[in-house]
Amino acid sequence: MRSNYPVVAKINTMEPTFSHIKFENLESCAMCGGHSFRQIGNYRVHGLDLNYTSCSQCSLIQMNPRTTEESMQYHYRNAYWQTVICLDEGAQGRQTARAEGTLAILGDTLSNSFDQTPAVLEVGSGWGMTLTAIGRFLADSGRKPKLFSIEPNEMAANKSIQLNESIQLIGKDITDLKTTGRLFNLVILSHVLEHLFEPLESLRVIRNVLPKNGLLYIEVPNYYGHPCYSLYHLTCYTPSTLKMFLHKAGFSVRLIKLHGGSRKHEDYISVLTEPLESKADAPGKREEFSEISARRARTERDLKPSYILRIKRLVKKLLRKIFSSRR
Repeated sequence: MRSNYPVVAKINTMEPTFSHIKFENLESCAMCGGHSFRQIGNYRVHGLDLNYTSCSQCSLIQMNPRTTEESMQYHYRNAYWQTVICLDEGAQGRQTARAEGTLAILGDTLSNSFDQTPAVLEVGSGWGMTLTAIGRFLADSGRKPKLFSIEPNEMAANKSIQLNESIQLIGKDITDLKTTGRLFNLVILSHVLEHLFEPLESLRVIRNVLPKNGLLYIEVPNYYGHPCYSLYHLTCYTPSTLKMFLHKAGFSVRLIKLHGGSRKHEDYISVLTEPLESKADAPGKREEFSEISARRARTERDLKPSYILRIKRLVKKLLRKIFSSRR
């Protein structure tokens, strides 16, 4: 596997501001439509207070209040990659590592699937490093891949095309797929699903541009292992809620892999999935919510250790104060 990815030059630009970011209360859960939430965490970044809640019905974790779609669309198109380049010195290294990690997970699938001219689409392609890695792998196996991207930020999109002229930009938003009039053998959503305002509808749009044997690859932060709270993360996924989400959108999970971080709490969830053959394969309402109830119970059990750790830390601090006062 090649690792000589092109270097993206750092841009001289002023440090961005975040005064244009606005918030609105979450009306309903993105997965089950529930209206009851419980507070589970908060985070302050760039002078903004972020709050996260868990749905009382299905346990999906979402930012609430969440950033408004209008203000974030403006940010992604005008400031996001400038922000990354300005404030995050390790961004390019992570983009390269992510591309290599995706290829490592998909290698066997790419070797044994698709015809001679597979169409590969990445949504949120950034600088195009993942598309470039997959294109090289397929080309080395004697095939002639067609590479397509959707990227809202013009600067990042232009940079990806400069680095790899074979990448074709076909839109700025997932909704642009409704008018492309073509199918894709593989669609990649690498660290994108957690950013989306309508993740369920977006997955259904992608399902419609996959052929019968088409594949969707998703990678998201794992709530149990990765610090998921971020200005850009509207939804935090666990392995259970991600699988439920995909099933509800009409996908069956072919492969799920937890990786990065410690063995107990891996940082990332990677899923390879394919469309269910028919709507009849999708879960009915009774089945769906009985599964949600079971998953919810397990999710709540899994969340308990974090509270236990907090209590232990508080007890340790209290004991230290007691012993130090006696001295």
